[in-house]
Amino acid sequence: MKYNYLYKLLSIILISLLVLSAGGCSKATNFFDYQKEPEAIYKTANKAYLSMGRVKTLNPVISKDKDVYYIDKLIYNSLFKLDESLLVQNDLAESYKFNKDKRSVTIIIKKEIKWSNGESLTANDVKFSIDSYKKAFYSKSGIYSSQLNNIRSVSVNGDSVSINYINSDDMSLENLIFPIIPKNEFKNINETLIQNEKFLPIGSGPYSVESYNPYSELVLKANEFYSGSKPENTLIFKVVPNDEETIHLIEPNLITIAYSEKITRNVDFANLNTNITSYLSNEVDWLGFNMNKAPLSDKKIRQVIAMSIDTKSILESAYYGNGVLSDSIYYPGYLGVKNTGSIYKFDEAEATLLLEKAGYNDLNNDGILENINGNKFIIDLLINNNDESRIAAANAIKKNLAEVKIEANIVAVNFENYNKSILNGEFDIYIGGGKMAENYDLKSLLKSYNGNPVGYKNPTVDKYLDQLKSGINNEEKIQIYKKLKSLLSEEIPYYPLVYKTYGVITSKAFNGKVIPIFNNIYIGAEKWSYKYEEPKITSSND
Repeated sequence: MKYNYLYKLLSIILISLLVLSAGGCSKATNFFDYQKEPEAIYKTANKAYLSMGRVKTLNPVISKDKDVYYIDKLIYNSLFKLDESLLVQNDLAESYKFNKDKRSVTIIIKKEIKWSNGESLTANDVKFSIDSYKKAFYSKSGIYSSQLNNIRSVSVNGDSVSINYINSDDMSLENLIFPIIPKNEFKNINETLIQNEKFLPIGSGPYSVESYNPYSELVLKANEFYSGSKPENTLIFKVVPNDEETIHLIEPNLITIAYSEKITRNVDFANLNTNITSYLSNEVDWLGFNMNKAPLSDKKIRQVIAMSIDTKSILESAYYGNGVLSDSIYYPGYLGVKNTGSIYKFDEAEATLLLEKAGYNDLNNDGILENINGNKFIIDLLINNNDESRIAAANAIKKNLAEVKIEANIVAVNFENYNKSILNGEFDIYIGGGKMAENYDLKSLLKSYNGNPVGYKNPTVDKYLDQLKSGINNEEKIQIYKKLKSLLSEEIPYYPLVYKTYGVITSKAFNGKVIPIFNNIYIGAEKWSYKYEEPKITSSND
């Protein structure tokens, strides 16, 4: 039986081999040869696919849409622009000169600059632009008009533009960073204020509009008349209704680059085949101290509270690590002045010692400090109950202060009551913040007048704030800011918790370098491209 079984098995194997070798193919196939998969061939297309929201108009004079603000940087030039330290640099301006006595600045416009339609850009276009933005102020349109409210008049003489101001403490060149528009493309100033969904921009920047459908896409091509290095690619902005839709489009490479302001972005994109690059935003969260309430009116007490807070831990736990610690509520590294992190090093032992020197002790051993009058050191911490990060930060601060025997009561209210409490000064400390305008004029937060949220008053700070926005050059501005920063670090009317970072998300098909700053996220876009795999060619046997 055993031999019969082996005989049958050998017969089956032999017959199988004969069938394999005697098949109907004209070319014999070696069954045991490894068939190597053809290597993938990648090619590059000079295109980049981006997303944008549905916008009301591409007209920069009246638009308030965030996407238009960023896209404008690709289409238009401005008189001036800001570098990565927010220092003013010339753009369309060849040179400028302030006349402080006359409260004016005269700007010489660069020659041989052309619009994307081939016409020359002139000083009259600059005057027309300024007049348009100023008029938009009265209709509460646009994002630039309020910055020009101090301009009294504009005049033109050949290639020069003279701007006359009402007040000498608001002549900053940082206010002259709006897109310059062509006068000849409008019948009059009133036409610049019309809400036109199909408005097609004509600018002097690196890109021009090839096509635009408000419901589907905006295509930008190289501006053939651009005075600088011309782009090497085409940018295609897909109109996407929301951030969630963007997430679904980026992994299959339908969009190759997107931006996210969410601090949870690392979690949102964790399971996708993408790359995330963080960059510093203009959004800051801080503690605001009520300067009209004891003991917070004492700067030494504010310093002790700041020293008691572990901002590094709060950054990780409340903000997912998506931020940087800052020594000022101004942009970290503002005007090139180095950011050293938190103003005060977290040190519970030193904070406890300083509190004892200030006359605070736990007299009845109940875990809460009292002053010499027996008044307990209890403060209210006001927060908006709709902000998860600030709620988490408040709980961490409460624990930190408990370690130095200060009791903090968290007062979490809705947004309306939160704002009302701050406006009426009904708080001890509030956790607040927001996005700063790119000109970083912080007078509304720091200057000594009604409306200052924390009731801060300091004539020296007032003087520095005015000087920063007067007619001075960059070097003078740096020296004034250093003095202002030092004074604010000592008095800390606001204590910065974190400057948030935002993220650039790129698909695997994206090819290029991303180097955004908060006011210009498309830096380097001229060299972005799309990498794709060429379809494999397979051959079949007859």
